[in-house]
Amino acid sequence: MSKENLSNIFLLILLSFIVAFFLLSYIVLPQKSFSDDENRMLQTFPSFSFEKLLSGKYTRQLHDYFSDQISLRKEMIELKAKTELLMGKNENNGILLGKDGYLIETYGYTNDNYYFLENNLSKIEKLITNIEKIGTKSYSVIIPRKVDVLKDKFPPYYSDARNKAVWSIVNSRHISLKKSLLSKQKEGFDVFYKTDHHLTSEGTYFVYSELADVLSFTPHQTDYFDLNTLSSDFHGTSYSKSGFFFLGSDTIKAPNIEKGKYKITIVDTGVESDSPYDISYLSKKDKYGVFLSGNNAHVKIYDTQNVSKETLLLIKDSFSHSLAPFLCKHYNLELIDPRYYSGSIEEYIKQNGIKKVLFLFGIDTLASANLTIR
Repeated sequence: MSKENLSNIFLLILLSFIVAFFLLSYIVLPQKSFSDDENRMLQTFPSFSFEKLLSGKYTRQLHDYFSDQISLRKEMIELKAKTELLMGKNENNGILLGKDGYLIETYGYTNDNYYFLENNLSKIEKLITNIEKIGTKSYSVIIPRKVDVLKDKFPPYYSDARNKAVWSIVNSRHISLKKSLLSKQKEGFDVFYKTDHHLTSEGTYFVYSELADVLSFTPHQTDYFDLNTLSSDFHGTSYSKSGFFFLGSDTIKAPNIEKGKYKITIVDTGVESDSPYDISYLSKKDKYGVFLSGNNAHVKIYDTQNVSKETLLLIKDSFSHSLAPFLCKHYNLELIDPRYYSGSIEEYIKQNGIKKVLFLFGIDTLASANLTIR
């Protein structure tokens, strides 16, 4: 037998072993419904129906299932990222490797995303109209994405033209913080984490300052907040998704909160505490969850020493979690996340006599989720 034939047989056996290994792993290993590394739900084996098959939904879910549940997923993402770099590409899994180690997500929005955005904005506008009739003041503020702000961190020859289209849908009833955060970034401030899509403590402070004009309160200066380092080992969701695991970590800082001054209640579970920081998350992958114990449908933060403080209802996504320790200096806060809250927000406002409401969302949340705002 020739060396060429032996080589072909060896290659066939190797490939057969690899295929068998991964096929067996799908059968033997338990499915995971959530990824701690990527901080997202994973696709489990989809249920079959002819309607889903004909629409293409079933095959998409099946594709996502094999991608999400594959063995050694993290290692394969890293291998793919390194291969892309060797080929001269600065992008993997929709994440750009920008200057100074910044990871910037790109967004391949489809018609579904634009539908979600238009629909969610319409829901917000309808609710604002309804609650203003009962004398409740309402404001809608939208936080940009990293790709909208970190233009000085783009890799060479990257064009962000396709990312601009989403902003043309946002009308004047909503306040965009895109220009103000872009201005702060140009001044040299670190507005976003390098490895995550959320705002840093600096970026959050600038949002807080902008909201002072919107909500008509007098903001404190930065030195008032006495920022403390909560973690110096934060790797966010962009890091996990990118596969660029050779990059360094981020530092999470947060305002000092006087112990015993506030009562924090997670309404979903009834858990109460005297701090908006859940230190248990610092030992987990999702360290951003240190703010308000991560995603919950309804959270209350009340000042125990000033019961007459005005109440502000935040209808929001996770960007408000790091903002709450700033805003609680001025308001009692109630935070409702319409990604998880199933009740009527309008009825809650009426029943509890809430007079000031702030809608605060990242634009990607508005373009990616069908929010329950009613």
